[in-house]
Amino acid sequence: MPIDEATARTRLPDLLSWLERIRTALEPELGAVKYRSDDDFAFMALCFLSKQIDHAYSLPRLSPLKDTALVSRCMFEGLVQLLWAAHEKSDRPARWRAFAVVEDWRTLPRRRSEGFEPTPEMMERLNEALQEVEPLVLTAKAKEAKRRGDSLPADPYHKNWRAGTTLTTICDAVDAADLRDNFYSPYSGWAHWSPATIGDRLSKTERGVQYGPPQSYAFAASAVALAIPCLLQTAYLAFAHLDLPGTALVEALRDEFEAWHAAQKGHERGEDT
Repeated sequence: MPIDEATARTRLPDLLSWLERIRTALEPELGAVKYRSDDDFAFMALCFLSKQIDHAYSLPRLSPLKDTALVSRCMFEGLVQLLWAAHEKSDRPARWRAFAVVEDWRTLPRRRSEGFEPTPEMMERLNEALQEVEPLVLTAKAKEAKRRGDSLPADPYHKNWRAGTTLTTICDAVDAADLRDNFYSPYSGWAHWSPATIGDRLSKTERGVQYGPPQSYAFAASAVALAIPCLLQTAYLAFAHLDLPGTALVEALRDEFEAWHAAQKGHERGEDT
């Protein structure tokens, strides 16, 4: 993790202040956005931005707990997927949007087991929607079966909208390997219940076992430091795609934050600024 506990404790309040400033600046811009209903990337980017803003609300409430890392990991995963979708705007955003239909279809067995029975009209609409999005969401095996006139698999759709592309591959494709290695990966043990990461939550005492402490300023400061560019870059992708005035605001905030961050690092190294 690229920050020590003492430095993190000093820097965290300023990072949280930056996050709050950026979030409050972006919210009014998002509320005024208009886009065409057939613009799949605009829809995807605005959905992702709204979720990033939600996460920006959560981080100050969790800091300085280690669970801040879980939120910033989620923000990073959202950003790299949106960047990846931006590389092929004619296909990937449409598949992301189309997957809502697949997810509706996959919930049917559970909902029926709970007593819900869709009407014939509902099923007709769902089947029509599935047929419409089939070219985007069918697996290669299912497409081949359909071409031959064979029966399709019980579930003929990709597991997720990325169609088998891993997050590691996506990070490499969008040049996010450094952020992944320096910020995202150090949180993996906490997210995946690794004994090496969570084993230090307990220690032996004369009375038995002692828990704690739950907070980690290093986790929290690194999490917020990762969250800020995730929020800014997501906003930039959305606003720039729609050619909105808010793009200039995002660029100004990004430049100002990067200058502040560089100055902080210079102070830590004992450099004059």
